Parts: sequence; C-alpha cells; structure tokens
Amino acid sequence: MAKPPTFLAWRIRDGVLAQSAGFGFLVWLIPFVVAFLIFPLKESWRSLFESIMPVTLASITVLCAVFYFRGVKDRFLREACCRRALVS
Repeated sequence: MAKPPTFLAWRIRDGVLAQSAGFGFLVWLIPFVVAFLIFPLKESWRSLFESIMPVTLASITVLCAVFYFRGVKDRFLREACCRRALVS
C-alpha cells in the first residue's frame, strides 16, 4: 500500500513553494529598489530615509501576505505555520 504524500510534498507539487519564493523575492526586491531610489535622502535628510524604509518593508510584507492568503480557503493557521517551517 502506497504511503500518502506528506503535507510538504503535496505543497511542493502544488506549486506553493515557488509562489512563496516569489513573494519572498518581492519582499526583498521592492524595499531594495526603493532604498536605491531614495538613497540621496540618506545624506541630506537621514530621518526621512529611516522613516520611509520601515514603512516600505511593512507595506510590501502585508501586501504579499494578503495576496498569498487570498488563495488559501481554509486552515489559515496551518498554512502559516507550514510556511514558517519552510523558511526556518
């Protein structure tokens, strides 16, 4: 009798791992681009630069989480815990 696939194997086959990697890349890329574009502010108005960056990071993280969890229909907590286990 064949053993049923584990939850992680099922999620990899389902393409969720690639989706998570894509969102992770966006969470890195967008703040990097914003920091690159507003870097001249770091010299002239450091406090503004240091205020914009956390807001940018928090905003993109929340947006990616919202878009990711739109596809989750049930068991939100299990999905979040398994996603956290992937990056640990």
